[in-house]
Amino acid sequence: MIRFSITNRKNDQLGIDGYYANVQYTDIMTLEEFAQHIRDHGSVYDKADIMAVLTKAVSCIRELILEGYRIKLGDFGTFYATITSQPAESADEFTADNIKTLKCKLQPGADLLNLRDDAEFTYVLTRSEEAAALAAAKAGTSISDALSAE
Repeated sequence: MIRFSITNRKNDQLGIDGYYANVQYTDIMTLEEFAQHIRDHGSVYDKADIMAVLTKAVSCIRELILEGYRIKLGDFGTFYATITSQPAESADEFTADNIKTLKCKLQPGADLLNLRDDAEFTYVLTRSEEAAALAAAKAGTSISDALSAE
């Protein structure tokens, strides 16, 4: 279930003001919780083994990215490096010092790329609307008045 709220903001890429959806996450899952989740879905490995593999995968992906590899992990996706740099006046003047960032990115595989058709959506209040409604309820005032003031 994807919980979303709606806020009015400007889309910087399109330069258009309007109302846009924002995902309201249920919670943050830790590595340990994720390993347990995998275990609970019928894995023959215990949580510690799964955590060890995931932790080792991160260090190996980092190592291979720094060696110039793209790492394709099937339906999981492809890890690859991206860089940003400052321009130089000429190619001869460009050095590694012009490179400002090196980041690892993930291009999701087919199963993770577009989840829209399989998603169920539920509208929820924004965090600030939720706080205003809670404050109004505690104060014994009108929740609808508190929300219309938002």
